[in-house]
Amino acid sequence: LTIIGEGPAISTLKHQVEKLNLVDKIIFAGFIDNSKLHEVYPQYDLFLTASTMETQGLVILESIACGLPAVGVKSFAIPELIKDDKNGYCAEPFNAIEIADRCIDILTNAEKYKRFSETSMKIAAEHELNGCVLKMEDVYERVIILHKDKEKKDHLLNLFM
Repeated sequence: LTIIGEGPAISTLKHQVEKLNLVDKIIFAGFIDNSKLHEVYPQYDLFLTASTMETQGLVILESIACGLPAVGVKSFAIPELIKDDKNGYCAEPFNAIEIADRCIDILTNAEKYKRFSETSMKIAAEHELNGCVLKMEDVYERVIILHKDKEKKDHLLNLFM
């Protein structure tokens, strides 16, 4: 297991690793520049996050774009990128047993792993910048139409009052 990143939980995690005598099993890689992550993710078999605070899920998006199946928790933006039983699983927050079971399920089933990996790349492609811009333009156009329709309705109502 490699833990990438820094934050307030790192010292607690390191202490727990020592306490559980897992020092030779877990690597703390620290901060890795975003420009290098696309080279790092493919070195691993699975992306795992237990974070309950992912509001955009950019690290998830980056990892699934590299074809990694993923396991996360049902919180904020995570289920938008980790589709349950499609490219990974979303477990209940703070349920370590469920999170571990989901990881084992993916890593011990080659057919599922391949399917999840392929689906991860498809889900990531849906978030490609140009596609997102086109979707946003469509939303704005619909809002403008709705606003104009409301103005017409308000005008008609005023005529009858």
